[in-house]
Amino acid sequence: MPTIPHEVSDGVKIAVHEVTGTYLFMDNWYDYLNDDVQTWNEDPLPTGDKAGHRWYFAPEGGDIYRIESGVHRYCLTAGTTAGAHPVLQERSKSVAPRQRWHLRSVLGSSDFAIIPQLYPDYALGIEGNYQANNQYVKPIRMWAGEPTLSQAWIIADAPDS
Repeated sequence: MPTIPHEVSDGVKIAVHEVTGTYLFMDNWYDYLNDDVQTWNEDPLPTGDKAGHRWYFAPEGGDIYRIESGVHRYCLTAGTTAGAHPVLQERSKSVAPRQRWHLRSVLGSSDFAIIPQLYPDYALGIEGNYQANNQYVKPIRMWAGEPTLSQAWIIADAPDS
């Protein structure tokens, strides 16, 4: 399983959905605890504490990362079942396994599937595979055992605005 390049793990990032061109975003612009995540496509990007497009990918070893919100550093936390919506929670040892995500290359490209460590047959995608803006993001089963383009994310340095 290819690992994410070192340069992607440094600094604040944006995760752009390969198919829609929308980006991973907090549900309410702000990184509130227990909020879901969704796709969004606002241009120019929101700034300050409304910059819900900004993420940290904190290495945990190998291809495993914690995904943290850009303002308060809350962790993207998988649900208690494979297909449940992930939410933002404080970093915690009691839920740490749900706060770990594999980053796996999609179809040999530089795009990545974001796979919950506890649910290795699933990768983050747009709920219902509805390829549009303002849609919830959650783990979707990888039916052929590999992520598809609908589960591919470009991880790049986050623009300032």
